[in-house]
Amino acid sequence: MNTKAPLPILNDLIQSLQTDTTSGYSNEMLSPNQVAQELGMHINTIYRIIGSGQLRSYNLSSGMSKTCYRIKRVDLENYLEERYSVG
Repeated sequence: MNTKAPLPILNDLIQSLQTDTTSGYSNEMLSPNQVAQELGMHINTIYRIIGSGQLRSYNLSSGMSKTCYRIKRVDLENYLEERYSVG
């Protein structure tokens, strides 16, 4: 029995999470690699931040496959806002 989610279904789920057109609010989902590039950090640092629970992430893997994390842009912005420093 194949327990993996078919790729089109997973892609549809990711697409539906990315944008809520009814409210105009963007729920853009970023990969850890995209977050690392955007922040100028190493990918392993992003995984450590996710693992520590400081950055909220969603595991979209089917359980049998490699871990597939996604981070909502709003969660990334909240993480960064919590670390704001004056000075």
